[in-house]
Amino acid sequence: MLDELHQGWVFNDIQMNNRHQTDMYRETQEATAAPHVLMRPSLTRDGNMWCALYGENLMEGVAGFGETPRKACLDFDKNWTSQKAIAAFDQEEAG
Repeated sequence: MLDELHQGWVFNDIQMNNRHQTDMYRETQEATAAPHVLMRPSLTRDGNMWCALYGENLMEGVAGFGETPRKACLDFDKNWTSQKAIAAFDQEEAG
């Protein structure tokens, strides 16, 4: 049987593990809800940059650029929240 001190340590370890699991679950949920995950833009090289593009072209679609595919996707996510993204999505839905 554990004394009170060791019971406290075990309890704290369990609480910390639960917090960690909750944080990991939240991060996973946020990651899977990212615009680049949901909308699946094309990902291509454009010169020395990567381009994540949703839509037919840069003028009508939403794009993100970065030195790596990850940075391009993060830039795409930022741009997706703009009004241009809403217009591009509405245009695709109508067409």
